[in-house]
Amino acid sequence: MNDTFYSNFTSQQHERRQFLLPFSIAAAAIIYILTRWITCQVGSRKTYPPGPPGHPIAGNIFQLPIHKPWLYFQELGKTYGPITHLKLGYEEVVVLHKAADAGELLGHRSHNYSLRRPLIYAGKYLTDNNVMVLSCGDRWTSLRAAYHSMFQTREMPRYSLLTELESSKLVLDLLDTPLHEDLTRTIQHFTASVIYAIVYGRRLADGNKDFEEILEIADSFVKDCYPGAHLVDTFPFLDSLPDILALWRKEAYRKRDWQLSFYTRVAEKVRKEMEENTALDCFTTRLFERPDFDSKSIMQATGEMFQAGTDTMASTMLWFFVAMLLYPEALRKAQAELDKVLGSDGTVLPGLHHLKDLPYCVAVMKETFRWMPVVPGGFPHLSDAEDAYKGYTIKAKTVVIPNIWSMHRDEGQYPNSSEFIPERHLHDETPTLSGLTDGHHSFGFGRRICPGRMLASQTIWIAITRIMWACNVDYAKSLEGKLIPIDLNNSTSQILSRPLPFPVKITPRSQTHQNTVRAEWNNLKEAPVFLPPDTDSEEKV
Repeated sequence: MNDTFYSNFTSQQHERRQFLLPFSIAAAAIIYILTRWITCQVGSRKTYPPGPPGHPIAGNIFQLPIHKPWLYFQELGKTYGPITHLKLGYEEVVVLHKAADAGELLGHRSHNYSLRRPLIYAGKYLTDNNVMVLSCGDRWTSLRAAYHSMFQTREMPRYSLLTELESSKLVLDLLDTPLHEDLTRTIQHFTASVIYAIVYGRRLADGNKDFEEILEIADSFVKDCYPGAHLVDTFPFLDSLPDILALWRKEAYRKRDWQLSFYTRVAEKVRKEMEENTALDCFTTRLFERPDFDSKSIMQATGEMFQAGTDTMASTMLWFFVAMLLYPEALRKAQAELDKVLGSDGTVLPGLHHLKDLPYCVAVMKETFRWMPVVPGGFPHLSDAEDAYKGYTIKAKTVVIPNIWSMHRDEGQYPNSSEFIPERHLHDETPTLSGLTDGHHSFGFGRRICPGRMLASQTIWIAITRIMWACNVDYAKSLEGKLIPIDLNNSTSQILSRPLPFPVKITPRSQTHQNTVRAEWNNLKEAPVFLPPDTDSEEKV
């Protein structure tokens, strides 16, 4: 009888909990929202930057478009000025439209603006807070130091052989098929192979099954970081729900285990090579030698490079091809410069050592970064403490967004900003490797500036310079013989902006040009991935 009574009592208790759970969640939500609203009202007497009126509780969250929010931000800047205030639910948001303001707040005051907006799904559960979403602290400092050891200027000459090897392979791949319906996979393989070699010390060969998995992981991460992708990031109180109701948590853990399994499998190959003394010096070997990184941290850190670099570099290069189609005179000018410096017979392939003599080719790359930034909405920062700037109050824990699109469309800094004009980057000084990152703001600001910006610039420059040297880039034609136009609006619209697939015709400038590239590839493809490290020289070009 006691067992029956206990069983009935337990069943009744379970039913009560099930009945009360929705009301408990609703009550928690109401209390949370009211608390945030009261907090906002208490601080409402302070002067905040101007912005559009919004709902008393939801704020401007329903005004923010899902697609291409940077264009909405740009319009706000035109209406309300260079510093704009929004409320997205409980979050205070400040959007910066001028590079000078971003430089002051996110650069000179970076001690207060180097935090990241907490991402529960992509940060807490999916990646254990990787360096892109991690706020400052000991782990972030260790990760940044590890990245800096690989990407500082003095390391760049080590990667010259790698980038020249991979760029030769890329040009041959482009020329092997004159008509391309979609360049995306070809370009992504190039950028992924460069990063793969730096991380693991070996190239990503054609047909390597890791390639598709790398792309899938990178694409999934970008989507999971997108504002509004997961309700728990908009309403963090939902994170208190039990697992049975938080199905997204199980999904995030599944993705995390899948990603970690991939990174572990590849990194363990490097560990085995280290034991056999056959491993090349690479990011993974350096992490294994550091006492402040455990095995799991190493696997995660190596994977983060792919998430951060593969798609961003590939997207910039895809926009380069769009620019060459829309502005063919830029391609002709670059080819004229290359012919003047290297000769027009197609026997001398441009290399990184020619950079100082090719200012227009450098300008083409810089203008590509400026004209179509691949993260046009910028990566959000988070203020640590309340701050005052230009008479405005920026509250603690305010999301601060550097809208790169607005900055790159600033007519005061870039006249005719919507046009692709490499000449705006031509100056009297001789181009240098360290100066490749100048002329735009695509790499961010302050302590959160992209640590791989030097590698990205070097890799993209040698690739597009060799493409301009070896190739003619033309519109594809329809079956009726009409040119197929390019629509700039036909692009992805989330965090990352890249052109959607477009057809393009790529042919060699001459058979000699193509043969020269092939000879370079045949000479280099069996060479070590890296040149020996040079500890004496800070810069080679």
